[in-house]
Amino acid sequence: MGHDIYSYNEKGEILQQVSFTAGDFYAPWFYDLFDAHQYNGGVSGIGATLMLTPSQVEEALERFMQIADHAFLYKNSRGEIFDFQQKAILKFIEDCLDIARKEGAVKVAFA
Repeated sequence: MGHDIYSYNEKGEILQQVSFTAGDFYAPWFYDLFDAHQYNGGVSGIGATLMLTPSQVEEALERFMQIADHAFLYKNSRGEIFDFQQKAILKFIEDCLDIARKEGAVKVAFA
């Protein structure tokens, strides 16, 4: 089991995917970023989708950056993130924000 989270544009094309194993400590944290606890089934997502507005994605990015400033242990001397999961999460959020701003919303599926 695991968490596979996808973002889609209005055409239904997959923009990004981020995956976590069932016991990965990043999984519940990811749901926290999007205030989407109800989509977390524990060992995987519940198979539901959520439409996010640009402001909701901006809030997720703000939460990510607040945590990044304090909690990430995997930064180099220039402050750049080098943990692959942290990079994947940041890219997911940034791509979601880009499409939400262009299209008015972005669809996110929690599987």
